[in-house]
Amino acid sequence: MNTTSKGINAEIVGFIELTNDYQIELKDDVPINYLNQLIDNLTNNPIIEFASLNLASEITEEYVINDIEVKGDKNDNNWNLYAINAHEAWNFYSENRKNIGNPIKIGVMDTGFFTGHDDLDFYTTPWENDKSTAYSHGTAVAGVMAAKHNNIGIAGICPDNKLYGYSYDKDKLSNTMKYKYALALMIGNGARVINVSLGNAGEALSNIEIGADVMAKFLQKLIDKEYDFVIVVSAGNRNEKRPNRFSALDNSYLTYIPNSAAAFNRIVVVGAYDKNGTYRHGSKHGRRVDILAPGEDIYTTNSDGSYRNGSGTSYAAPHVSGVASMMYAVNPDLRGEQIKRILMSSSGGRISHTADGETIRYRTLNAETAVIGATNRNGSNYSAPNVEDVLVTGMVTIAPLKNGDRIKPVNAEIKFSSEDGRVETAITDEAGEYTVWLRKGQYSTRAFLGTDMISQVTITVVVPENVVAFTRNLHFDFLLPSIYDKITKSLIENVTTAVSVESETGDLESIENERFYLNVENGVYTVTFTKDGYFPLVKTIEVIDGVVYFDGEVLERVLMEKITQDLVWTVREEPGYWVSVTYGNEMFVAVGAYDVIMTSTDGINWTGIQDSEDEQDSEDTFRIDWFGVTYGNGVFVALSYIGEIMSSLDGVDWTPRYVQKNFPTMDWGRIVYGNGAFVAVANNEFMSSLDGINWIAQYAPNSNSQYYGLRDVAYGNEMFVAIGYHGAILTSPDGFDWTVQSVSNNDFERGWFRLTYANEMFVAVSTFGAIMTSSDGINWALVELLETPLWYNGWLSITYGNGLFVLLLWNGTIMTSSDGINWALQDMTDKLSCPCSLDNPDCSAGSDNLEDYPDCSGGWLSITYGNGMFVAVARNGTIMTAPWEMEG
Repeated sequence: MNTTSKGINAEIVGFIELTNDYQIELKDDVPINYLNQLIDNLTNNPIIEFASLNLASEITEEYVINDIEVKGDKNDNNWNLYAINAHEAWNFYSENRKNIGNPIKIGVMDTGFFTGHDDLDFYTTPWENDKSTAYSHGTAVAGVMAAKHNNIGIAGICPDNKLYGYSYDKDKLSNTMKYKYALALMIGNGARVINVSLGNAGEALSNIEIGADVMAKFLQKLIDKEYDFVIVVSAGNRNEKRPNRFSALDNSYLTYIPNSAAAFNRIVVVGAYDKNGTYRHGSKHGRRVDILAPGEDIYTTNSDGSYRNGSGTSYAAPHVSGVASMMYAVNPDLRGEQIKRILMSSSGGRISHTADGETIRYRTLNAETAVIGATNRNGSNYSAPNVEDVLVTGMVTIAPLKNGDRIKPVNAEIKFSSEDGRVETAITDEAGEYTVWLRKGQYSTRAFLGTDMISQVTITVVVPENVVAFTRNLHFDFLLPSIYDKITKSLIENVTTAVSVESETGDLESIENERFYLNVENGVYTVTFTKDGYFPLVKTIEVIDGVVYFDGEVLERVLMEKITQDLVWTVREEPGYWVSVTYGNEMFVAVGAYDVIMTSTDGINWTGIQDSEDEQDSEDTFRIDWFGVTYGNGVFVALSYIGEIMSSLDGVDWTPRYVQKNFPTMDWGRIVYGNGAFVAVANNEFMSSLDGINWIAQYAPNSNSQYYGLRDVAYGNEMFVAIGYHGAILTSPDGFDWTVQSVSNNDFERGWFRLTYANEMFVAVSTFGAIMTSSDGINWALVELLETPLWYNGWLSITYGNGLFVLLLWNGTIMTSSDGINWALQDMTDKLSCPCSLDNPDCSAGSDNLEDYPDCSGGWLSITYGNGMFVAVARNGTIMTAPWEMEG
């Protein structure tokens, strides 16, 4: 309806979910001929079932005030109760009442209600209750029908009830939409008898006829949804100032409904008779009057908490409504059309009246025979529709916004799957909209166009206090634009988005990883787009009738700017042969050859050089070359080239813990902590420990037939993953029991050397310049970067920090990535004075010493991130640091 409304320069100002009825308002004044032509055009629209003018009229109170003093004896004040045999009906009712303890729900549409009256017990605060002096009429009508039997004041016709009320201001205009809303509100909440002592006598007959057609179609929707009800309507009082308007037929939208409509058999039109048993003067007449009831000097509740007398058909109608409520109470399985037939066939007699040359003998209300007759009829085992079911409407769109237009697929199938396994299905119409009844709860929804899934979101259905809604602001389903990189214009996936409304923030659901689904009312909101490696993007959006404006414009896409510009590196020299660096306990720790260990709190100022005195004392004594270090469980653990292990709580004081003697391996160098365990790898061997002190050494599975060349291990996604230089992948949930996932027969395939886990992804790098990624450690995707198969040009270290993967080549070349897949090269030529480059394969960076190139900053072996700082170390004693800031 949004598109249709905009096309005729109108806006949606009302909506009833229960029946999918819309109210639209034209923004400009137009002549009546234009309106009539517009109604014809809308009716011919295939997506619109019916269109009509929303007629506005004055509400008239259907009673004549009688200010005579109330004279006191009981029979005089309550003559009406004796006239309809109310006391006999109550006696029978008390003995045959069904579902005791579950009062009958009845409703009244009228002017305002005084809910503080001692004799009225409204089930809920009356909706739209008029706070003006119009309290008197609605309060009086409610008292006749439903005043409590409490030995105070008066007794209403229905002894045991829960009362709903919908109030109109008699001094303001009403319309058909408000009529529909009031009926849907009460019937949708379980009221089966509705009293309407209102008329539309101020309107032209042609308008009443049109309004009756609108109401007939609307009530048909409720009948089709298997709601049961009976509507009792006052016949109206004659208005001498309007000639030829004395017939009950033309009193209101409801009395004018033709007998060909299904609703006709559920509407009872009530006229009035006086204390003398004659047709009350002033009551409208005609064959549309179904039954008469007392309507003169009716003693009832007043808006100041007292009691008063009133006269008119407004007071006759609630007598019938009260009796109908008792009939439902003794036989809940009756239907509305049965209630009407029984009322008319259980007459207490006939009253003749001649008007306009025609004499009609009218039936009169007999409460006793009607209630007894209700027990003698077979019902249809009526069960009210489940009021926990909510009518959910929405729109499916499958394209980002562009010039305000969206693609709305026709015949798309939406499946709503509940947590308890129920599945409901809806089909979109020509407008891409769907309607489905759902019980409260959370649903995962999937939309299909043919065999293609076009959206997948989660919704929560909440059952409101009232199962229908009338609002000026509808909810709109729409897609936020796709998100693109500002520089490359490439699509960005997995952007996190949040919407803020009056300081309340909620995450949005992603569709196809690049667009976002949102359901909001018209209004202004703030949307924040975030992704690691990109600056946060904050946009002000305004939703106007389903169109989203970003900063005042309808955008096809939103651009985000990468943070991954060149990091600002500072290079410094520190004595040593650095091989590995880690961060933990607010401290960087670097280890290297010749028993060298250094610590730093900021990555810039280093202390704690240790030189071993036993360096190569004999051929049997190897220098202590610490090639790996990690932090976990409150302790630093260092690993030497030959498998020696030591630990430290502060990175300064170290204690020897273990010497590996089971294997002749001298390639230990990588160690990691995860899931409560330390794990180290070398070639075909593992060492594992729960405390860093007591270790278990073991061979990898099938080590007698395979050579894995294990070079690194990482922990993530509840799994340890080890990679081999020759292409092997091994996994373990605890670091002790290992499974071989893949193995290569090529001794030099890929040269996998280092591994990390971050941002829900494993990333492995090789000395041949290749990268592979995996979300589970088992299934891997290859990212080729370098073509030159020279190991000293390959990746020897990788880390992750603040949304950024950073790779470090042997020669100091750096590449960065926010997703592990798309990488950017950082030019370091102005930072490092070194002849080692991809264009200089003769660089001695691959040799064991760099004495021939004292200025060469080569041999970079390890990089880590901590405390807002990247720190990289090289074997020639060089350290590079990069705080998290961009150049400029």
